[in-house]
Amino acid sequence: MKPAKRDIKTQLQTAYFSLLNGNVSAPVYDAKPTKPEYPHVGIGEWTKLDGSDKSSQGDELTLTLTLVDRFTGPSYTRARLYSLSNEIQQIICQTPAPFDLEGFNVITSVLDNEATGRQLTDTHIELFTALRFRHTTQQID
Repeated sequence: MKPAKRDIKTQLQTAYFSLLNGNVSAPVYDAKPTKPEYPHVGIGEWTKLDGSDKSSQGDELTLTLTLVDRFTGPSYTRARLYSLSNEIQQIICQTPAPFDLEGFNVITSVLDNEATGRQLTDTHIELFTALRFRHTTQQID
């Protein structure tokens, strides 16, 4: 009989914060403060697909990180976001996966998607990059 399925999201999100905070060139926010530093990294949204089978429990999850930079005036560059994106990918996509979670194995960690955008206001230009990472996980009993 398979053991009851447990949720990995809290542990994985905590691991993301621990792996990135202080190890990349921008602050990492789990909850964005009212006056954030720029650039910064926000830990964002999840998707989850049950990957269990007859003999084991597991999931396929994605987690989206949002990298944000802000400029006043008409000129801007994405260079800091490109560099920050590379730093994060080097940490998260290591082989073997860099996550040490109690009761779970993270089998794969890959970049699933990267998308950029910008928002213009009367006072600034805000640039963002969304990085979605995909993880295949297995519950250890």
